[in-house]
Amino acid sequence: MMMKPTRNFCPIISLSVILAVVLLFFSTGFAEQDREAIATLNGQPVTREQVEVRSANKLYRLRWEIYDTLKTEAQALVDERLLAEEAKSRGISVEELLRAEVDKKSKPPTDEQVDAYIKENKVMARPGEDVRARIITYLTDRASIQRKLDFLEELRKKADYKFLLEPPQRPRAQLSVDGSPTRGNPDAPVTIIHFASFSCEHCAESARKIQQLTEEFPGMIKWVHRDFLNIFDERGLRAAEAAKTAQAQGKFWEFHDHIYSLSGDFTDNDLDKILADVGVDPSLYETAHRDATYILPIKRGIEDGAAAGVTGVPAIFINGRYVSGTFPYERLREMVEEELQTIGPKVKEEKSPLPEGTGAVRSPAR
Repeated sequence: MMMKPTRNFCPIISLSVILAVVLLFFSTGFAEQDREAIATLNGQPVTREQVEVRSANKLYRLRWEIYDTLKTEAQALVDERLLAEEAKSRGISVEELLRAEVDKKSKPPTDEQVDAYIKENKVMARPGEDVRARIITYLTDRASIQRKLDFLEELRKKADYKFLLEPPQRPRAQLSVDGSPTRGNPDAPVTIIHFASFSCEHCAESARKIQQLTEEFPGMIKWVHRDFLNIFDERGLRAAEAAKTAQAQGKFWEFHDHIYSLSGDFTDNDLDKILADVGVDPSLYETAHRDATYILPIKRGIEDGAAAGVTGVPAIFINGRYVSGTFPYERLREMVEEELQTIGPKVKEEKSPLPEGTGAVRSPAR
C-alpha cells in the first residue's frame, strides 16, 4: 500500500533543494569558473574573473541579498513550524499560544518610560494632539513585537535550530594609491585607505579613529587619504584643492590635521589661514583654484571610490576590505587585528615605531 506524503513533505524538499543549490553556488560555482570566457574581443577571451574584479562589490551586494533572503525565509518557515509544534504540545491553538506567551506577557509602558521617550526623542505635540496616548500605543506595540521575537528565539534555541549557509565574503577592492598622500610605515602590512571630504564632520571623526589605530599598532599601518565628495559640495571641493596645494609643498598632513580639527566647520578664509599656518603661500591655492589645477586628480579619487562601491563618506578600506567610517572604533581595531593574524606572528614580532615625522596625528587647536 502506497503511503501518502505528509503535508509538510513538499516544503521540506523545496527548502532543502534551495539550500543545496545556493550552497553549491557560494562554495564552488564561481571558483570553478573564474577562467571561463564570458565574452571575446578580437578573438581574445574576457574571463569571468576579469569582469568580477571590476564589479566585485556589486556582485557582493547581490549575493548578500540572496543569502539574507534565504536566511529570513528559512527562519520564518522554522518559526511557523515551532509555533505549531509548541501549540500542539500544549493542546491549544497557535492563536491561544501567542495570547498566552506574547499578549499576556507584554507589559504596557510606565509613565516614566513614556516621559523618557518624549525627552529622548524630543517629541513635540501638535495642537489638539494627545501625544502621550500615541506614544503609549507605539511603545505597547513595540513591546509586543519584542516579546514575540524573544519567544521565537527561545523556541529556536530549545529546538537547536541552525542556519547552515555561510554569508558571502566581502571582496577586497583593488585600489591604487599612486600619487595619494600617505602616512606611516611605507612597508606596513596593513594599508588603510580613507575616502573622505574635508567638509564632513563624520570624516573628521573617522580620521581620529584611524589616528588612534596608528597609535595602537605602531609601525603596522600605512594611512592613505583619497578625496571623495559630492559634486555640489563647493566647500569640500575648495578644501580638497587647498589640500592638494599643500601636498605639492610637502605639507598635506599638516593641513589635513589642522582642517579636521575644525570638524567640517570652516570658511574660505579659514582655508587661507590654515595654509599660512602650515607654511604654504595661500596665493598658490588661489592660483590652483582659478586654473582648476587639481580638479582631475580629485575627480580620479571620486571615480576610484565609486568603482570600489563607495556611495558616501566616510568610507574606509582596510587592506581592500570596506568598512564604514562611522563604525565603532572597536570594529575597526578588530579588522586590523584580523589582517595581522593572517600575516602571522613573525611580522608582529618585527614591528617597530613609525619613522620620524610620520607618527601619531596631532590635532592643533582651532
